[in-house]
Amino acid sequence: MFVKEKKRNQSVPARIVSTNGNEVVVELDVDKTMCKRGQLAVATVSTKGRTLRGKSVVVSDVVAQGPIAAVSGRLITIRSRRNNPIVSQNAATEAKERATKVNVRVVQ
Repeated sequence: MFVKEKKRNQSVPARIVSTNGNEVVVELDVDKTMCKRGQLAVATVSTKGRTLRGKSVVVSDVVAQGPIAAVSGRLITIRSRRNNPIVSQNAATEAKERATKVNVRVVQ
């Protein structure tokens, strides 16, 4: 009987360095992460907001989703597909301007 190994997700805090079309460059806060070119990565950003009735809500948006295009030190380039409806480019530019922390999940 064979036992399948479960893929582990590695979640790391980061910040967005630059956004260029469908490519997002992210700088990781941790040095020792096992990221290789070609692995799938998802970058999400969480923001606090309020509903019409005044309740506080935490909203999370996907900033980038796709394979890792390049790795150089702490910098990782995530390339999303152009027609991906999940990825929000407005959230990416807003997180870059406000220097908001981004959560990057890498599938091993």
